[in-house]
Amino acid sequence: MGSDFSYLIAYKVGAILLLGKMFLFITLPINSAFLAMQKPRIMSLVSVAETGILTILLLYFATSTNLGIVGASLAVLFSYTPTRLIVIPFLISRELSLPFNDIIKPWLRPLLLSFMGWAMLSSAYTVMIQEVQSALAFILCVVLYTIFSLISVPFLVGQQERTLLETIVPKKYMLLFNWPSLLSRRRPA
Repeated sequence: MGSDFSYLIAYKVGAILLLGKMFLFITLPINSAFLAMQKPRIMSLVSVAETGILTILLLYFATSTNLGIVGASLAVLFSYTPTRLIVIPFLISRELSLPFNDIIKPWLRPLLLSFMGWAMLSSAYTVMIQEVQSALAFILCVVLYTIFSLISVPFLVGQQERTLLETIVPKKYMLLFNWPSLLSRRRPA
């Protein structure tokens, strides 16, 4: 990109592409389900549809906006969003006769927490970069993200996963997954 390429633009592009990849990654188990059912054609058709949507969006962003590489990254995000969050869950719902909501609901917490973490870090970095050196701001953001991640873990794990984890994770580390239950326990008077 050259030495005059703005790191802020690279950050925006990276964040947008990461969000698009998140949509891709959360649907990979469904992809595996179609392969296990010996129906790879379904995911192939979804990939063709994504490519078509991406091509149309790239042409739109290239000809109708001045967004440049940010527009290209938005095109990638917008090509994944409808297919990965709506079409693929609908197809597996129909194929397995499962309610659509049962497929989507487990994704909501991770997506919400990821968005909250991204918003928190972006805001914190924007404020910190004005007050301290960029290296220190980066280190502080890493510390903040680590704390946020540790606080978020129990909200990402459901009761069924927690029960499974109790069989393999040593008891002293289960506090990482169960710390909210400590807040709900009442102390004797």
